[in-house]
Parts: sequence; structure tokens; C-alpha cells
Amino acid sequence: NGDVISQCQIEAARIVDSDVLFAIADLCVEAEALGCELVFPENNYPYVKTKIITTPSDLDSKQIPDPYSDGRMPEIIKALRSLKKDANGSTPVIANIVGPLTLASRIMDIEKMLYRIVDHPDQFNRILEFCLEVSSTFAKALAREGADGIMVFDPAASPSVMPERLFKQFEVEPVKKIF
Repeated sequence: NGDVISQCQIEAARIVDSDVLFAIADLCVEAEALGCELVFPENNYPYVKTKIITTPSDLDSKQIPDPYSDGRMPEIIKALRSLKKDANGSTPVIANIVGPLTLASRIMDIEKMLYRIVDHPDQFNRILEFCLEVSSTFAKALAREGADGIMVFDPAASPSVMPERLFKQFEVEPVKKIF
């Protein structure tokens, strides 16, 4: 809920004397907007229960989500607007998106993603290009709404998951495009 995110951020900033506010929920916002079913455990972050991509042909029925109407993306925009209003220009408001590799790992399962990267890199590139478009579309909306900065969270691209060679092959160019 955008109002709850905003209220919590304002109160947290007051308590810890923070010099920044965050219009952020979790790392499943984009996946949910694409149609993944989420589980919301009590006292923990949500996770994807139902994946939507098993083969690249599954993309044929998917559209880039509209940040103003799909899933919880509008709630993040609502939080951003509220925080910008409350901050009145005195405190930067940062938003976030997930990077293409992390989004791919959410919508298709990380193990299957890694196998597809190795076994069918051309097929995986199609999935990655789609994820890049989703992340970029959301980032552009957040920028239009006045985010002072946008963090790209991409834990699936970390060295503990993605070897350097594969990171350079699959992630560097998409991230450059986002920026």
C-alpha cells in the first residue's frame, strides 16, 4: 500500500534521522505485475509461488506491464508521489527496480534460468530482453514521477550466483541500457 510505505518511511526517517526516503516495497513487484502469484508470509518479504515462464514461447502471451495500472506498481508510484510531497524537496526520494537477471529468475525459477543460459543462450537472450523492457518501463515511470534516484537491485547477478564470464555476457549491456 503506497500510503503505508510512505507513512513508514517518514516515521523511520524521523526515528533514525535519515537523510533519504525510499519508495520501495520488495523484489517481486515487477514479477507480480507480469502475473506471477505471490505468497505474503507474515513478518517476511513476499516470494513468487507461481512462475509464468517455462519456455521463451511463453513470452508470446505476455505484455509489458503498465506501471500505472498493473500489480502493485501503482502503489509504488503512489508512495513516491506522497514521499515527494512530504519531503517538499528537502530530502531525496529513491525508488527501485529489479534488474533483468533477477526479474528473469523470479518469473522462470533461478535454476531453470541458469540452465537456459548455459544450454540455450539465444533463447535466454529473448527472455532477458523482455525483462529489460519491463525494468526500463518501470524505471521511466518512476523517473517521470520525480524519483531523485533509482536503485537497480539485481541479486541474481551477484558473483555468488552468476560467474563473471556469464555476467559480462548477459548482464552488462542490459544494465547499461537501463542507465
